[in-house]
Amino acid sequence: MQHGAYHGGVSEAAEPWRLGAEYAPPPEVTLELFAAWRAARRGSRNPERMTNPVWVWLARQPEVNAYQASRHFGQLPESWSGWSPGWCNDRYGQCVITLPDGRVLSIAGEHEDFYDPDFFIYNDVIVTAPDGTVDIFGYPPDVFPPTDFHSATLAGDHVYVLGNVGYADARGAHAQLLRFDVRTLSFAALEAGGEDPGWLSHHTAVLGADGRTLRVTGGQVEVTVAGQGQFRDNVDDYELDLDRLLWTRTTDRRWRQYRVAREVGRSKLWELSQLAYHSTRDSTRSRAEAAEYRAKLGLDADLAAWNARYRPPVPHETIPDVDEEWSVHRIRVDGVIVRYVERHSDIHVVVEGPLQAGTEAALVEDLRVKLARAEAAPYTSTSLEPVA
Repeated sequence: MQHGAYHGGVSEAAEPWRLGAEYAPPPEVTLELFAAWRAARRGSRNPERMTNPVWVWLARQPEVNAYQASRHFGQLPESWSGWSPGWCNDRYGQCVITLPDGRVLSIAGEHEDFYDPDFFIYNDVIVTAPDGTVDIFGYPPDVFPPTDFHSATLAGDHVYVLGNVGYADARGAHAQLLRFDVRTLSFAALEAGGEDPGWLSHHTAVLGADGRTLRVTGGQVEVTVAGQGQFRDNVDDYELDLDRLLWTRTTDRRWRQYRVAREVGRSKLWELSQLAYHSTRDSTRSRAEAAEYRAKLGLDADLAAWNARYRPPVPHETIPDVDEEWSVHRIRVDGVIVRYVERHSDIHVVVEGPLQAGTEAALVEDLRVKLARAEAAPYTSTSLEPVA
């Protein structure tokens, strides 16, 4: 973080760090109370009411993250060793749903990512009443596992919570499916038969007109490739019969997917993208940024190869990028869309239809070679087709 920058409810220029008045804790949240409730934790009953003034304050202020709250109260350790993640409502992959009676449910989600000391995947439900009253309920992990990037769909008196990224060591072969009772606030795990999507997340789920069919599209699923879990696009559509708890796959697209990644060590795709961006701009700031990213790369980056990474040596048409999809690029080859998805550590290639095997292989190999040239490091390509 840069000094003087504004992050959520705090200004880093102030010392000691202080929250802005609109984000500051109420008088009842004392240092002693914060110390008692700072850390995130699991419930022991289904449900367990865990409402307390510290969490209520933070539930109402999702702009305030765990680090900011801890720093405000001087609770940061000299060393992060042994640090317990702090509780907050600054989350990714959280589902928010409004019930007919006006209550708002904020279901689980994660704070930050694995590299952060406050990383935590929650398994709680924040209930906000129409009058603004907040209650927070926790659950045992074997009843409601830590869950993020799921969907939550209301059907009658139940919310069907589908999917999860979760912790890597807790993932399974089938989509996580839970039923939440809006009357008792309790969870029940469900097992559905048929052909389910697999370990699903980041998807869309919509209740059908009959009120008893869940229609699921998009997202990603984890597959095993060379003994390791990898995420690939969920390219097919599914329906879940909520009465019979039976999955049906309604499409059979058979799109192929590949992962292109650095063979050893951390990729520098972000640094390359920033260097390419600032190298095209003639300003003092961009020249300084370009010099900084060249230093971070530690090499004479081949920007020609980087800029041509989505221009393969086969006849193709470039499809204009969509603003909302800044990391997605598309071309059309022989009438088939080929989608390149840039991620932090790799690039995925999704071939959305049948291409000649030689053409498909040439597309993937061209990307691999150009990334290797751009970064002056070996890159490898891997098929993401599921392995039984």
